[in-house]
Amino acid sequence: MHACAPFYHDERWRALLLSCFTNALNVADVQGAKSVAVPLLGAGARGAPFAEVATVAAQAMYEWKGRGALREARFAVQDDEVAEAVATAMDAVLHVVDEPCTDDGDASSARAPMRSSRRRSMFD
Repeated sequence: MHACAPFYHDERWRALLLSCFTNALNVADVQGAKSVAVPLLGAGARGAPFAEVATVAAQAMYEWKGRGALREARFAVQDDEVAEAVATAMDAVLHVVDEPCTDDGDASSARAPMRSSRRRSMFD
């Protein structure tokens, strides 16, 4: 599935972007997905700061949780700076539980670098 984000300078940007994320979650659920990868729609080419996009994405997930079968969402990020912006947004909006894990998903092991292995409970 694909979503096209609005331009950042549109006065309706936040509402439109929230709708993009919400509609993508709805489509994933209708398709029977249990997990999704979430890109930061509109960040970069559309001019939106990563932190603001992450906040809107986290808000969409928070408002959507419990509606369907989705149980996991992973943000697709390109570097540690963006990963930190996502983590900050999630902490602020979702009040999530942060669990250390390794690439094999074992939450009991030591924390690895955030970019590749920070796991957060979003839909529980």
